[in-house]
Amino acid sequence: VSLYVAKRLFHWFYNSGLRLPPGPPGLPIIGNVLDIPQSTPYKTYMEWGAKYGEQLPQLARLLRNNSSIDLISGPLMYLSALGLPIVIVNDVGIATELLEKRAALYSDRHILQMAGELSGWRDSPAMLPYGDFWRAQRRHFHSFIGSRGVLKRYDSLLEHEARLLVQRLIRNPRELRENISMATAGILMKITYGYDAQPRDDPLVALASEGMQKFGELTEA
Repeated sequence: VSLYVAKRLFHWFYNSGLRLPPGPPGLPIIGNVLDIPQSTPYKTYMEWGAKYGEQLPQLARLLRNNSSIDLISGPLMYLSALGLPIVIVNDVGIATELLEKRAALYSDRHILQMAGELSGWRDSPAMLPYGDFWRAQRRHFHSFIGSRGVLKRYDSLLEHEARLLVQRLIRNPRELRENISMATAGILMKITYGYDAQPRDDPLVALASEGMQKFGELTEA
């Protein structure tokens, strides 16, 4: 999403004659590839916002109808990685305005060659680009868990899993993370596949967890 937003904002700044947002200086050809953090990126982006940030009056004029936006120092920063423009949005108000209220313009995903095209995750909902197929998937997804009214059908399931979670925590209070993960997996498996996960060491839950771990590694590749 950030890469697509960067492309749209880059062209907007370029075509309007406005200068790009500030950011850390990059090296020739590779740009800021070596500066982009591999872990806890939000901490680095906050530090960059304080160091390189500035108020952007042109952005304030563009979004002047949104009173919830407070243009503090460093709301936007510009980077480049091997010629690919990247815009870091450091303000929740601007992110909401661009990615939610103007979703038709900015809601898209950059294609991840390794995690999507080469490893078989291309057609998963998290990797789909904005388009007719994505909208169809979203409508189908919304019909199952997209509103509070729809979620009421799962009240008994949630109550059942909550009781099991409390029982497991009483028996093994030190395994907090494992027990919460087990409860979450049980709910998702039941809603998605109608499958009742085993209380411990369920093979399908283990397979799903391994798949998500591999996917996380691929997105960092």
